[in-house]
Amino acid sequence: MPIRGLEDRDNFKAAKSDYFFPAKAISDVHKLRGRQRELESVEKALESPGRQCFIFGERGVGKTSLAKTAYKQNFPEVVEPLIVGCEETSSFSSILRAVVEKGLQSSPTRTGSGWKGKVGMKVGPLNAEIEKQVSEGRVPEIVDVNQAIYVLKYIRKTRVFARGVIIDEFDRITSIEQKTRFADFLKQVSDQDLDIKFIFCGVSQDIESLIGSHLGVYPPCIRRTNGV
Repeated sequence: MPIRGLEDRDNFKAAKSDYFFPAKAISDVHKLRGRQRELESVEKALESPGRQCFIFGERGVGKTSLAKTAYKQNFPEVVEPLIVGCEETSSFSSILRAVVEKGLQSSPTRTGSGWKGKVGMKVGPLNAEIEKQVSEGRVPEIVDVNQAIYVLKYIRKTRVFARGVIIDEFDRITSIEQKTRFADFLKQVSDQDLDIKFIFCGVSQDIESLIGSHLGVYPPCIRRTNGV
């Protein structure tokens, strides 16, 4: 029996595309159904200073949709989140470099910032070179946690940069060494007041198997979001 108003095939296809997203992440809260509790949990993490967010669950249940929707709900006035996917060969350095590269591609220069190394870090030859590369739109190498923090802080102060970064398919990184570097990075994000929120999405039954039990030593950095 035809549905009233959708007897025409083209009308039906148009209506279906507005409500059915089998292969596309949702970013509109009005189209995200049945995830209110999880959405509130993620939003609490995004609102809490020093906390980051991990979203885990089975494949295909809408983890990325939840992350994108929560970001837009919490930061409606700023640019789109940066989304970086992981592979088995991904490392801390390659993921952070991809974040910086995407940020530079989408972020215009902020005028009149007047910022010059005001993050409690010395502006030595290495950091001076980083600032030069960023000002020219080039992507610096990310060799360690401290350099990653400096690069992101400098970009946030000198450019219109996203308030949030979504690291997708984080479960594909299996190296304990690389996960430990991410854990150290998140601790420094909190300690050094980097105003960027990180949302990690991955296929997992629990937070420990996704990021590793070593992250448990940094409870202020974790917002556990289950059942998604």
